[in-house]
Amino acid sequence: MLRFRGLCDLMHRSRLFLLVALMLGVTTEKARAFAPAVELLAAPRATTGARKNIAVGRMEGPRSSKIRLQLMQLIRDSAAFSVTDAEDLKSTSGRSAIARMATALDVDAVVLGTISNNSNLTLHIYKADGRLVEQVKVKGGSTKKLEKALDTDFDDTIVPSLAQASGAGRTKHHAAATAAPVEEEAEPDAQATKPKHDERAPEAAAAAEGSLQAEHEPDPFEQEEPSEPKEKQEKASTSERGRTPLELDLGLRGYSRNFQYTDAYGARDPSQHRTLSPYKLPFAPAFTVSGVFYPGAFFDSGVLGNIGLMGGLNVGFATKTDYVQEQANGASTTTELKTKSQDWDLGVRGRIPIGPFELALFAEYGIQTFILLGDEGGAKLAPLVPDVKYTFVRLGAEPRVRLGRFTAAGHIAPRILTSLHQIDLARVWFPGAKGRGLDFGVMIGYGLTNFLELVGGGDFVGYGFDFNDLPTDPTLAPVLAGGATDRYWSGWIALRLRVPGSESK
Repeated sequence: MLRFRGLCDLMHRSRLFLLVALMLGVTTEKARAFAPAVELLAAPRATTGARKNIAVGRMEGPRSSKIRLQLMQLIRDSAAFSVTDAEDLKSTSGRSAIARMATALDVDAVVLGTISNNSNLTLHIYKADGRLVEQVKVKGGSTKKLEKALDTDFDDTIVPSLAQASGAGRTKHHAAATAAPVEEEAEPDAQATKPKHDERAPEAAAAAEGSLQAEHEPDPFEQEEPSEPKEKQEKASTSERGRTPLELDLGLRGYSRNFQYTDAYGARDPSQHRTLSPYKLPFAPAFTVSGVFYPGAFFDSGVLGNIGLMGGLNVGFATKTDYVQEQANGASTTTELKTKSQDWDLGVRGRIPIGPFELALFAEYGIQTFILLGDEGGAKLAPLVPDVKYTFVRLGAEPRVRLGRFTAAGHIAPRILTSLHQIDLARVWFPGAKGRGLDFGVMIGYGLTNFLELVGGGDFVGYGFDFNDLPTDPTLAPVLAGGATDRYWSGWIALRLRVPGSESK
């Protein structure tokens, strides 16, 4: 008889899951993953007349399935509660959704939960009408520590809140387990529990019945606890999910350039008709693509999930420079010079998460070029400004904070120049030149959806050069200057594809 009753209970509680599985053609692997939940609900148990029924909804976060099954087993093994699977109920559900689900499942309380990136569990325990009773926190630090803490703290931290929400007596599950298995509890004797005939007067009995009804009816003037706003729940759930494994930006950048000499003396040989003129580009457009990728974050929320790759590419377009030459007769000629501008960088990155804040440290290798076409000398114009091709190692840091839908970040990175062609081009510019660089910037963003953000910011890239170690041979160093600076200011806007931190189950 007990075995048949357990089978009916299984069919009643898991028929929705089995129906969906049959319709979708569940694979063997998924069926195996589903088996623990079915086995948990299918196991025979005693009559639950005196036990309060607890519905356990969905949990969000790393290893949530494993922790959820452990919690359901602990509730089922207690003497005061039975358990019902309500996985369709999201952890961000509002009061009305919780109340509807509780009514449909005929349960006395509902439990939802989230697991943080640091394996800390937060349980949201609700009454059957959807009112939040308490948020219970169980500290973990790792999955194994959380499993141990959940088992250890269940009686002292979770049972009292379940009892308050469901109206059950406070009974520890360990005591029940040592006394006798739950499955072997004897059913209460029907004869002993049969109410005796009330020999009181009809008026007294009616008054007692009215008093009992009044005791169970809710006080219309009782103030209900406000349920947690859905937006706040979503914010908490998002902040406790794993860190994003992928961000990809695609947008436009507008930049300016200012190349300027210090202590410029011009040509050593006046017959060369060489001048050292500054170069200013007020505005130019560029395409910009950048991204960060943490492959380990798809399956690990620890150290491996915070080590990744980063890179970026900027390509200028539709930019020309007009060079105006003054003639002896007062007239002027204008020569149009095409411009080629590009820079890219690629490297490794590690992040240190601290709540909504994170600090990323990175090291990259990159190249930046800016070339004028048409001033190569010979039949064309004499060289006007050095074409540059900087290769560099970039070491820097990027602090970032995320608050709800808003993100703010900044970065700073010195650039160690490994070469600075063509500034050091012999017989044309400054052989033996030395240089260094620095870049910094800020970024702000707003989340349009869970996967898409609108981001923008401003950046500065600057280089400084020392020309004091030039060869004394004028044929090798035909022009003289003490040094130069090459500075770029830019602003950009982009759409960011951001993959939210997924649950590691």
